[in-house]
Amino acid sequence: MDPQEELLKAGTVPEGSDWGEDSQAHWGTLALAGGTNQKVKTEAGDYRAFYANARDAIVKGTSPAVTPEQAWRTIRVLELAKQSSQQRRTLMWAEKTPKF
Repeated sequence: MDPQEELLKAGTVPEGSDWGEDSQAHWGTLALAGGTNQKVKTEAGDYRAFYANARDAIVKGTSPAVTPEQAWRTIRVLELAKQSSQQRRTLMWAEKTPKF
């Protein structure tokens, strides 16, 4: 899980350059060819940047970091992955992008 959530629940104020960094114990493991494994540092998260961008897009008219089409595509691929798993078959991506 994102480390920010537990920090916020504990009452920690989001500040500093290390905010949102995950401990090394929670880093991912990349399995490489030949049976080699390598620890991969988790990218630090920062909810503040998301909300600041949303605010600026609404108030100042700046471009959002994630467009409605990008958000839709992300949801679409997750839906297809779930459906593919349930049906145990490969599903094709049919481009039906809604108008935003």
